[in-house]
Amino acid sequence: MTNYYVCPNCEKEEYFFDGEKLKCPKCDQILFERALYLSEGIYQFQSLAKLSHPFFRLDCGEMFSCIAEKNNRIENTSIIPIAYAEDSNKLFFVFEAEALSKEMPKMLDELMTKTFTELLNLKIDFGFHDDIGYMVVIGATDEDNSIIEHNGYVFKNFRKINSR
Repeated sequence: MTNYYVCPNCEKEEYFFDGEKLKCPKCDQILFERALYLSEGIYQFQSLAKLSHPFFRLDCGEMFSCIAEKNNRIENTSIIPIAYAEDSNKLFFVFEAEALSKEMPKMLDELMTKTFTELLNLKIDFGFHDDIGYMVVIGATDEDNSIIEHNGYVFKNFRKINSR
């Protein structure tokens, strides 16, 4: 049995693998790849990400201590919001921000100059430096003042801490 997958960008055509990449016969490749990336992740993230605006905003560039939960496991961490999408409830943020600000301050400063779209393109093209790429994640805000990360981590109990 063959599975058919409708393009998440145009929502009309089936996309396919051409031997090198996934493609949609109707869409521009960049728009298709962005939509495909954003359509992945856990269901809760997907449904929240479709909203037209966030439930709340944390100041970009500011550091916040918080907890991260997944599978009944809780960890203390810190985050820095980098950029919000203009037309939806999505944002990119850095976790383990305290360590990153000490170990790679120049790289963190460079990240802070990027727009949401630029960060999205870096994720799709794997354009991040390996040491930082996994620490830059996409999430969506929830009405309980938490951020649901693409893979299911829940970040909450935000407290602003001293700036970098």
